[in-house]
Amino acid sequence: GTSLFPLRQVGRLNVNIVELIKMLSNHTSDMSAFKALSHEIFQNLIPENIQQKIKNKKITIIPDYTLQRIPFETFVTNKKELRYLFQEVEISYAYSATLLEHSRQQKDAPKDFIAIAPITFNNSTLPKLHFSEKEVQGISTYFTGTSLLNNEASKTNFINKIGDAKIIHLATHADIGTNDNPWIAFKDSKMYLKEIYSTKNSADMVVLSACNTSSGELKRGEGIMSLATGFFYSGSKSVVSSLWPIVDGAGNNIIVNFYQNLDQGFSKSKALQQAKLNYLDNTEVEVLKHPFYWAGFIVLGDNAPISNPSNTTILYIFGCSIILIAFFVFLFKKLKARQAVA
Repeated sequence: GTSLFPLRQVGRLNVNIVELIKMLSNHTSDMSAFKALSHEIFQNLIPENIQQKIKNKKITIIPDYTLQRIPFETFVTNKKELRYLFQEVEISYAYSATLLEHSRQQKDAPKDFIAIAPITFNNSTLPKLHFSEKEVQGISTYFTGTSLLNNEASKTNFINKIGDAKIIHLATHADIGTNDNPWIAFKDSKMYLKEIYSTKNSADMVVLSACNTSSGELKRGEGIMSLATGFFYSGSKSVVSSLWPIVDGAGNNIIVNFYQNLDQGFSKSKALQQAKLNYLDNTEVEVLKHPFYWAGFIVLGDNAPISNPSNTTILYIFGCSIILIAFFVFLFKKLKARQAVA
C-alpha cells in the first residue's frame, strides 16, 4: 500500500537537519543536545503509524536534497534508553528507484576481489594511513583476491584491473574537492570524479573506505556530486561510502566486520548493521560511542547478499570431489558384481 503524510514545520525541520549534520560530523558535540534534536527530527520525518509499519523490516530510503547528508540510522527513537533507528530496522539507500532497478540488472563481474591501499603517498601533504594494510589483511581472511599495496596501488593499476572485479575495495584518502570534482588518492596521484565517470567497472560492490566519499556539492534536481555517484555511473551495482571523515581504528574495525558478515551470507545492509551494532556492544569508552565514530558508512544501491568467490571455489572443489567419489564407488560395485558372476 501507499501511505502519504505531510511534513510539519518544514522551515524548522530544515534548520534542525543542518544542525544535526554538524553534530554528527563533530565527535565533541554534546550527546544530550544530539539526542533531543535527533528524536525531534525522527518524529517529524517518520510519524508514529509509519514507525509501527517499518519496525523490524528491511527498508530502502531514497532521500532528497539535504536528507542525503544524514544517515537515518542515527535517528533516536527512544531518548531515555538512547535507542537508534538502525537497532530496529535494516537500512539501505538509493539515489532513485530507476537507478536502483538499473543497477540490479547489471551483469556480474567474472573475477573476484581486488583491494587497493596506497598506505603512503607521493603527495607529501597526505599523511600515512597506518591501518589500511591491516584492514586489507583482515578482509583477506574472508575474501581472497588481489591486493595492491603501497607502490602497486597506482592510478594506472587501478584503471587496468577494476574492469572485471566483482568487489572493489579502496582504503585510502579522499575529499570533496572543489568545483563539483571530489577526488580519491592513489600512491602516485589523485583521481577526480570527472575521471571516474570515464572508467568502466561491472562490480557487484565498491567499498570506499575513505573520508567523505558520499559527500560533495548538493545540486537541486541532481543530488550530491560525490565519488559514490561516480562509481554508480561507471557500472557498480552498489557502493559502501562515507558521509564524513572516518577515524582509522573505528572505521577499519567496522569494515572488516562488515566483510565477515557478508561472508556469512547477510545482505549488504544487514552486514553493515551488524558491524555497527558489534562496534557499539564492544566499545567500552563512552566518548567513542558517539555516532561520529560508527555511523558514517552507508550502503547505496543493490542490497542483495554478495556471493564470496572464495566460498564458490571451495564449493566447486567439494562438489567435484563428491562426484569423483561417487564415480569410483560405482566402478568398485560394478567390478565386485562382475567378480561375483565369474
